[in-house]
Amino acid sequence: MLVTTMRTTQNRKKSVLQSFYPNKLVSFACFMFFAGCSVLFWEQRSSLIFLSCILLSLTGLLLLFPNLTYVRITDEGIIHKNVITLFREEKISWNLIDNFYIESFQSGKKVKIKFKKKYPPNFAEGNLLIPGNPDKVLKILRDYLVEYSEKDLS
Repeated sequence: MLVTTMRTTQNRKKSVLQSFYPNKLVSFACFMFFAGCSVLFWEQRSSLIFLSCILLSLTGLLLLFPNLTYVRITDEGIIHKNVITLFREEKISWNLIDNFYIESFQSGKKVKIKFKKKYPPNFAEGNLLIPGNPDKVLKILRDYLVEYSEKDLS
């Protein structure tokens, strides 16, 4: 039984092809900014804004831990874990993905998933942002999509 468990764990580790994590420096800066804002709003007795700042600072702090938020590319699909999924792993199969694209935000550019028309993604899947250099991440994801979506068809 122990040997089977070890083999399963080894197979799972081998199947992770690439991992993407949020930028720790940006996460720490967000934590510090919102923690500072919460102190200022505490002094002004603005309780709703104070609670919002505390929540945002805790979110920034949680992003510093790599096992809480990530996007991992495997031969079976994309595994992601973040605040929206309540820190539970969810998997998106390669056969549900049509393509990837770069979307611009005020805070920069991120890679998003374009799903096949027949599949309506849930909120976490539809709003999944893949961190990293957008051009490099886009190329990596498209290469894996071509390689592994063809295997699903055969």
